[in-house]
Amino acid sequence: MNNSYQAIHPDPMRGAEQSILNQNPHDLDKGLTKREYFASIAMQGIISNSDTMREITKAFNRFNNEDSDSLEFGKCIGRLSLMYADGLLIEIENSNETKK
Repeated sequence: MNNSYQAIHPDPMRGAEQSILNQNPHDLDKGLTKREYFASIAMQGIISNSDTMREITKAFNRFNNEDSDSLEFGKCIGRLSLMYADGLLIEIENSNETKK
């Protein structure tokens, strides 16, 4: 996933500021990364239905051979959201490779 940590909406004016203020170039793309943005959208979908969240958590814990109470509910939803985001980023990258 080459671009998963790039900003979803980079600020084009940050480049001009760097030369003036001698900022660290890694600070130029402030804001959500694509991975964070896609994970937040996935999380929004997951948490929109509490019954679905409970079932997903139980299934996730069973899949990982953990007791249903051993993984904190919020962490489980966060992990699932990142898994969905990573899956999407991989598919986007594969799709872009196929087009070349």
